[in-house]
Amino acid sequence: MGIKKKLLITFSVTLFAFILVYSLTTEFFVVKGFHQLEHEHIRESSTLALRVLDLEIENLDALAYDWASWDRIYVYVNERDKEFIKENMTPSILSDMGLSFVLITDNGAKIVYYQASGSSKEPIDELVPTEKWQLLRKLVQECSGGKHSSGVIFMENGFYIVAARPILRSDDSGPQNGVLVIGRKIDDALKDKISRIIGHKVKLVHIEGGVKESSLISRGYDVLLRDSTCTPKIYINDVFGNPSLDLEFSLPRKIIKYGTTSAHLAILAAITLGVLVGGVLLWQLKRLIFSKLDQLTSEVEEIAKSKDLSRRLPAYGDEDELGILVKGFNSLLEKIASFNEELMLSKNKYKTLFEQSPAGIFVFDTDLRVVECNQSICNMIGAPKEALLGINLRELRHKEIIPHIEAALKGQRSKYYGLYEATTTDAKIWSSTTLAPMYNKDGEIIGGIGIVEDISEMKKYEWALEESRAHLEAVLESASGYGILTTDPNLEITYFNKEAERIFGNSSALAKGESLEKLTGGFGNLKEHFLTARESVENKKVYDFTIEKEGNGKPHYFSCRISGITNNEGELLGYVLFAEDITERLEIEKERRELQEQLFHAQKMEAIGRLSGGVAHDFNNLLTGIIGLTELAIETVDKGSDSYSILKQILSGARRGSRLTKQLLNLSRKRVVRPHTIDLAKIVRDMEGMLRSVISENIEFDVEAPEEAIYIQADPSQIEQVIMNVVLNARDAMPGGGKIKVCVTDSASVHFHPQGREGRADDNRACLVVADTGCGMDEKILGKIFDPFYTTKPPGKGTGLGLSTVYGIVKQIGGSIEVESEPGKGSKFYIYFPRVLEPVEIEKRERPPLYEKPELPQAITILVVEDEIAILDIMSFVLKREGYRVYTAQSAEEATKILNEQNIKVDLLIADLIMPGMSGTELAEKLKEDFPDMKIIYTSGYTEDILVQKDLLEWDAVFLEKPFSTEVLLRFCSRVLKKRGKN
Repeated sequence: MGIKKKLLITFSVTLFAFILVYSLTTEFFVVKGFHQLEHEHIRESSTLALRVLDLEIENLDALAYDWASWDRIYVYVNERDKEFIKENMTPSILSDMGLSFVLITDNGAKIVYYQASGSSKEPIDELVPTEKWQLLRKLVQECSGGKHSSGVIFMENGFYIVAARPILRSDDSGPQNGVLVIGRKIDDALKDKISRIIGHKVKLVHIEGGVKESSLISRGYDVLLRDSTCTPKIYINDVFGNPSLDLEFSLPRKIIKYGTTSAHLAILAAITLGVLVGGVLLWQLKRLIFSKLDQLTSEVEEIAKSKDLSRRLPAYGDEDELGILVKGFNSLLEKIASFNEELMLSKNKYKTLFEQSPAGIFVFDTDLRVVECNQSICNMIGAPKEALLGINLRELRHKEIIPHIEAALKGQRSKYYGLYEATTTDAKIWSSTTLAPMYNKDGEIIGGIGIVEDISEMKKYEWALEESRAHLEAVLESASGYGILTTDPNLEITYFNKEAERIFGNSSALAKGESLEKLTGGFGNLKEHFLTARESVENKKVYDFTIEKEGNGKPHYFSCRISGITNNEGELLGYVLFAEDITERLEIEKERRELQEQLFHAQKMEAIGRLSGGVAHDFNNLLTGIIGLTELAIETVDKGSDSYSILKQILSGARRGSRLTKQLLNLSRKRVVRPHTIDLAKIVRDMEGMLRSVISENIEFDVEAPEEAIYIQADPSQIEQVIMNVVLNARDAMPGGGKIKVCVTDSASVHFHPQGREGRADDNRACLVVADTGCGMDEKILGKIFDPFYTTKPPGKGTGLGLSTVYGIVKQIGGSIEVESEPGKGSKFYIYFPRVLEPVEIEKRERPPLYEKPELPQAITILVVEDEIAILDIMSFVLKREGYRVYTAQSAEEATKILNEQNIKVDLLIADLIMPGMSGTELAEKLKEDFPDMKIIYTSGYTEDILVQKDLLEWDAVFLEKPFSTEVLLRFCSRVLKKRGKN
């Protein structure tokens, strides 16, 4: 498309867009402005009409105020002076003042005086009872209490302006003596007055039934628009606030008519002007520009066809843009001619350099055919140029160079080192070939160039140097256990032995030539150590240091030494670093210390365990008597009495003592539990609600337990005790609030290992993590937290057995505990359990039933043997009360004597396991010979687990652990006796 056609289309589109924008602007802004102007005119006329009506209301209200404050009217209300009326309120006087009526009432809204202008009727007869009086009475009632009111009111014969004022003295003092109401009818004279002022005839319309809420605006208006006129409708509320009056008038829409006509004429004028200006502009463009452009185009085409750069465009006399363009084009032709001359000179120089270069040069195309080569490459290969030109490089004997040639055709530069054998002689040449792509003017690859250099002499020196270097590296590589690293003076790596590769985690090939800053391998910045070592090296000294590196989930420690490398003149050539892994040595020392600590702790726990086990046994005997006697005493007192409350507190304290003895036995690790396969994650999820209930509301509590089962072998009740004790310990560390998080995972998870240590791949353990944001602990406290009776809580707040019990339980089932804590940063407890990968069926134990006295065919004889007299008496009393025949003895020997002296058959034996002389099991075995159907219940202050461990009790025996309540005793008896006769 030519420039003429483009310019014409551009002009047409521009003119159309201008006219369209101008028309839309006129329509949406100018015409809209006329609409707004018309609206303002309507609003001003409406406001003026309302102002006239307001002035009439204000004048009437002022007259009412003058009369109501007249002392003679104040007196008239009381005295009813008719002379006053004749002088001041006759119908003719009211008519002269423009009043339609006057109404005076007393404080009880009773009419004192009423007069309408031009009326001959008795005043009161004219008013009462009428609708007019109902409206005026409502107005009078609203003005009682000193209020006044004025406005418009509609009565049966038209609209009135009314004003009501309380009757007061002339100084506006009270008390109020009634109400004065005066009214003026809105007649044609008032309408004509409003019409004259606003310039339009007004009409008053009574609003019956109200108007739409959306239209009714107190003293507001609506406008009814027609093509040539508009009718504003002003809505006025009456004196009671109800819609009553519609004041409307008609206006011709001259503003809109004249405005719209003007806008359309302006659009037409713009169109005419645009077409006129466009035509003149196109005519001038053709005369001044297009004709000259046609001539110039013809001249340029002739020069292009002839390729004669000596020709020039004809000059124009005008110094306009076209004249400048002609001069610039002629100057460009001169520069192109000059450039061609320089190009030929450069080509000749290139050819001379190409042919005279001592390096062999060859040029090849994209098909790998040689298109140019110099004499040097021919001499190296031993072949004439004619034999090389056109040869395909793939036919060369040295196939190793082919990938480098193909890489050059892909835009890559490369070097190839190889051994060439001459074709006409037996000479062998080591050469270095540099290959690079060649591009055309469009940046496209059209071939490549190869530059071949003879490096045979250089290769001999390299071989000698490599032999020396290999010998030195063999010596350094044989330095077992030491990582050796050398650098130049600028701290760039020059050597890296295999041990250094292992230590730093970087290969020798990648490390050589790199700066020490890039060689981290978990060591941090080695460059800082080398910079620190410079002063020692300058003083002919070595610099020693130890460094820590993280790897495989645990830290490694290295002993390092830096010294200088110098030549014979003492000049510094670089540095050498020797690094020795001393981790194993430190770990052995650490394990030895830990074993010593564990031995000391185990000895201490063993001593405390022996002491606590004996104390717990004796204490359980005492508690059994206390609990039994207290329960019996409770049965004898009223529930509402003080004695009942005291006995309940004694019973509660005894039960707390029972729980304390169990903690002591757990502490001693003497409880042998029956382990089950349990899901640790499920136990934590099930305990979440209970744990939340014991934590304060100002502590945020979060549980993370996977749905996937994590099985361990343990007693569920003991695991629950471990979780509860650790969480309560965390709660007590945050009296001001904080956060507790409980997580269950496997110990191979990096995130949950103390000090960032990673778990081993074969680490077959489950991990329970309890973290808090509490006060934290220092090293001194951390060393004692698992000691029995050690606590940092104030007196009465802790026993010191919580964490020591946790420690005992975890160690008992083969687990371990690790703790991370810093003062002010909270604590983390990592509790590890042996994990069960193949879960087995979990034994389910039924809950024992509540006590039910068995219905047996005959009386039951029970022999009770107990060395504690208090317990013996309680058991005897309770069993006799239930109807059993009971015999008691304080030792096995006494029991044997009773049976020998009396001819009785024993149905049930209740015996303490550990007694002076014969034990309970020995007594039972002896009596079984005489009473094979006899049932046995063993009791003891030791736990069942300890007795089994000591071979004093079989697992399937019926065992009643002290302390026990009377209800538990009866339940055990009932359960055992129900099984009589069963195997």
